[in-house]
Amino acid sequence: MQRVIPIKLDEDADLRTTIESYRIIQQRVSEIAYETKKTRSAIEIHRVAYPKVKGNFKSQLICTAIRSVAAEYAKLRRRRRRIYGPIHFSKPRALFLIGKSKRDACPPRRETIRIWTVAGRKDIRYSVPKRFMELLNQVRSYNAIAVSIKNGRLVATLSVTLEPLDRRGTRPIGVSVDNKNEIAAVDSSGRSIRIITVAQNVMEETNQKTRRRLKRRMAARKADGLETRSVRRVLKRLSRRRYMRTRTFCHTAANRLVDWAPEGAIFAIEDLRSPPPSRRRRSQKRPHFYEILRRRIEEKSELIGAPVHYVNVAGSKNRCSLCGDAGNTNNHKFHCGSCGNSGPASKNAALNVRNKFTVTRPWVAVNQP
Repeated sequence: MQRVIPIKLDEDADLRTTIESYRIIQQRVSEIAYETKKTRSAIEIHRVAYPKVKGNFKSQLICTAIRSVAAEYAKLRRRRRRIYGPIHFSKPRALFLIGKSKRDACPPRRETIRIWTVAGRKDIRYSVPKRFMELLNQVRSYNAIAVSIKNGRLVATLSVTLEPLDRRGTRPIGVSVDNKNEIAAVDSSGRSIRIITVAQNVMEETNQKTRRRLKRRMAARKADGLETRSVRRVLKRLSRRRYMRTRTFCHTAANRLVDWAPEGAIFAIEDLRSPPPSRRRRSQKRPHFYEILRRRIEEKSELIGAPVHYVNVAGSKNRCSLCGDAGNTNNHKFHCGSCGNSGPASKNAALNVRNKFTVTRPWVAVNQP
C-alpha cells in the first residue's frame, strides 16, 4: 500500500539551489518538447531533450525532470486540451528517488536523510509529525521524497510502501449514501451514525442558482454576438469551488466513519458506481460525490485493515429493513405501513445493505458482541 507522509526539513542553501536548478531544467525541457513537437511519448522527449540539458547536474535528476514534463503533456492529451505554448513550471519542486548509492537519496535514518545537492550528498535533519509516527513502524520500503519551496520554506513529502495489514473482518457495517450529502452507517451491534451537513446543502443550492443565472447570461451574450470569456471564467471558478467543498466534506465524512468503526469491521457500501465511459465518449467531468467518498473510505480503511465490499441493493431506500415490504419515504423520513417501522430513510437503507451483505456472506456474524 502506497502512502505519503509529510516531513519537515531543516533549511539548506544547497538544497534550495538544487530545487531551483531542477525547475530550470523542467522549463528548458518543456520549451524543447514544444518547439520540436515531440510530445507523443516520454521516450521521444527524452531522446531530443537529454543531450541539450545534460551537464554538471545529476543524470538521474535530469531523467526524472524529463519524465515529469512528459507526464504534464500526457495529462493535457488525455484531457484533449490544445497546446498553445510550452508548459510553464513556476513552482520550484524536485523529486528525489530513494534507493542505493546511485539514487538521488538514501533511506532516512533516525534523524537525518541523505540527499544529493549541487554541492554533493548532504545529511539534512528532518522531523515527522506525531500523528504520522505510527506509519513509520509499518514502512516496508521508501520510494521517493518530493521537496518544494512554499512561502519561502522547504516543504517535503515522503512516499513509502506500508506492510499489508491482516484484512479479516467479522463485524459488517452497512453504509448508505444519499445524493443530498448524507451518509448513514449501522454496525453489527445496532450502533448507527449519520453524517449530514446542512451548510453544505445550502451552499450547493446557492451554487446551482448562480450557475443557472450565469448560463442564461452566457446564452444571451452568444445571441447578441458578444464574447463569453468572462462568464465562462466565473463558471469555471464556481465549479472548482464546488469540487473543493465536496472533496472536503467527503474526506471529513470518511475520517469520521472509519474512526467510528469498531475493531474487525467490514465496510459494506451501497454500490452506486457507474460503468466506465466508452473510449469515444470519455467524460471530462469531475468525479461524482459518491466516487470521491468511496475512494477516501478505501484509503482510510486500508490503514486499519478493514476490507471494503460493494453490495447491489435495488430499492434499499424504499424497502423496510424489518419486514421487507415497500414503505413510504418523505423528506428523508421512512415509514412502513405493514409493521409500523419508522425512522431516517438513510438508516433504513444502511440496515438493508448490512442485511444483504450478511446473507450473501454466511461466515460473517451479525449479532456479535
